[in-house]
Amino acid sequence: MKYEYKYIVPRDILPELRSRIAPFMVHDEYMAFGGPEGYTVRSIYCDTLNFDDYHEKYSGIKIRKKIRIRGYNEEDPDNIVFLEVKRKNEKKIYKNRAPVKFKNLKDIMITGDIDKYVQEIKGFKAAKEDSKHFLFNYYTNNLRPVVTVIYDREAFHGAFDKSFRITFDKNLRSVIHPDLNCLYREDDVKYSNVKNFIFEVKFFHIFPSWLKSIIGTLKLDLKAFSKYTTCVDEHNAVNRTTRLIQNDYVRQVSF
Repeated sequence: MKYEYKYIVPRDILPELRSRIAPFMVHDEYMAFGGPEGYTVRSIYCDTLNFDDYHEKYSGIKIRKKIRIRGYNEEDPDNIVFLEVKRKNEKKIYKNRAPVKFKNLKDIMITGDIDKYVQEIKGFKAAKEDSKHFLFNYYTNNLRPVVTVIYDREAFHGAFDKSFRITFDKNLRSVIHPDLNCLYREDDVKYSNVKNFIFEVKFFHIFPSWLKSIIGTLKLDLKAFSKYTTCVDEHNAVNRTTRLIQNDYVRQVSF
């Protein structure tokens, strides 16, 4: 269980914020795989036809979940991607993550053969159980891919505590109604929140006093921000889908 706090910060404050955390934080090892903006995070979010997870967020439901497929950087058939269930209870975060190769993503979704396709990787002892959790949620709730959420992440961990993490998520963008093979595609991409970046603080136990001081000095406000719902709204996907369902119903009744 981890805590996750989010702040929406104007981009012109980024250099100062980066400078202020520098005595306490270092870039994490994944920064080596990215460019000057950091590495790229790509997530296909799945939801019901009625957008139940989307509506739970806007309704203020305290305990909720997101089902997603996450990958990084640029396309390669042997890239590891993750089947993820992210559960949230107010500020507390729980994750189930199962690694598979990108080239096997559709195969595991069709066959459910976790013994064949889930990868044995250090740090993922519960990967097969986590994959069962993902597939159960996906098929029991009749989910489908809704949107690919993409951003560039600059990531840090504590100089003396690697479990304490800070991330700057920039250039938030998305592609609506993706196919599972399109995790790395950016055709018809739309940008969101272009004047800001998302500053996230992730920790297990104590929010450090030095960071509280920085946040107070820069006058940053804690926000309940969802990349998923923001990107869905950018495409007006919920209203458009509702109209399609209504039109389909009218056509059926007409016959």
